[in-house]
Amino acid sequence: LPGVGAFEDCMHELRTRGLVEPVRTVVASGKPFLGICLGMQCATVEFARHVAKLKGADSTEMNPQTRYPVIDLMNSQVGVANKGGTMRLGSYPCRVQTGTLASKAYGKTKTIHERHRHRYELNNKFRDRLSEAGLRMSGVNPDLDLVEMIELPGHPWFVGTQFHPEYSSTVDCPHPLFVSLFKPLSKTIPSVSTKSSFDRNTLTGLFLMGLILVLYSLWFPPTATPPEPKANPQNKTTLAPSRSTDGSAESQGAVQPNNQETVQT
Repeated sequence: LPGVGAFEDCMHELRTRGLVEPVRTVVASGKPFLGICLGMQCATVEFARHVAKLKGADSTEMNPQTRYPVIDLMNSQVGVANKGGTMRLGSYPCRVQTGTLASKAYGKTKTIHERHRHRYELNNKFRDRLSEAGLRMSGVNPDLDLVEMIELPGHPWFVGTQFHPEYSSTVDCPHPLFVSLFKPLSKTIPSVSTKSSFDRNTLTGLFLMGLILVLYSLWFPPTATPPEPKANPQNKTTLAPSRSTDGSAESQGAVQPNNQETVQT
């Protein structure tokens, strides 16, 4: 569940459709869930409403008058009038709690650094209430004491992140959270038999080769060069001066064929 950014048209759509309900569906079905930025905030709101029993809990971004603002504007953002490039941006440290899905994803790394882009955060005033209800704060900023990651104990794979893991993920080096997310799903994907003549490496090589050829043809399209006209020796003619009856050459001549025989007028 990715974040969409604080754009008014997007927020209006969220208010109308209610993005919290899909989170409840995922929780009930046991499907893997990764909430990014606003996705984590929606997951927090859903948990606060239906597990922590905070009726009407919401984000002040969507409902400024909510009784339980479990997601609220960051202290550093209060009073900021210029909305251009003033979010919490860049890389910040996050201390990962041991024994969590996050710690399994990151391995031995205890303090990670992830990139952010947001104005709203999990409200620390409701942090104890949510923790007592069962929400696990699996990642916390050690400097600002801000919740960076949440998890739902008892669910097969449920993680929310305030940061954006896609910012530091590439095709050849995917982010650890994406790798951990798709591990449960990979069991349902049929694998290619390595005993066949075309094993997995061969198919990957053929695919990459075809992709390179397509990209090359798009970047360097062939240029159409008009062919040069071919000379026909039999049709070549030259102009030779004609001679008058008295044997003197005239200025205008007749056509002289290529065999050097002069046509006399």
